[in-house]
Amino acid sequence: MATSSSKGQAPKPERAVIEWLLDSDPSIRWQVMRDLTDAPADEVAAERARVATEGWGARLLALQAPRSTGQVIERDRKSDAVWTHFAFPTWWHYDVLWGLEYMRRAGVASDERAAEAIDLVASKRDDDGRWPLENRYPGKMPVETDEGVGRPSRWNTLRALRVLDWYSGRD
Repeated sequence: MATSSSKGQAPKPERAVIEWLLDSDPSIRWQVMRDLTDAPADEVAAERARVATEGWGARLLALQAPRSTGQVIERDRKSDAVWTHFAFPTWWHYDVLWGLEYMRRAGVASDERAAEAIDLVASKRDDDGRWPLENRYPGKMPVETDEGVGRPSRWNTLRALRVLDWYSGRD
């Protein structure tokens, strides 16, 4: 049973629940340490690094086939969406810009493995330094934020500039 809480605050989990979560795989343990305990950042980082070499993460990585041709994945296998076309909003869809944004927000250090994707983002900048809306997924936006497919997009421009800043180390 959770401890009682003050008005407007969620109850804190019992120490036994935290201990149970910590007595687990590194893929869970580092997140518990980060989000539910006062563990120092260096200890959290060390635990997170274990994910690739121990437990569920290591087993998952070991199942990967050596599946690569070196070619950029161009389309989603299920929806046939083109990953090299940037959309806003992305809803639940994925594209290269969204993937780079995720890495930036997650605090991943930029490295050469993202160079081809960064080159793709940079290549889409128009002569005015803006990025277009290249795709629009089905869904109703309560407020229109762009002028349509093929037109400059403030959201895609902001997203692209943030990613390029992150990659160049300015973020």
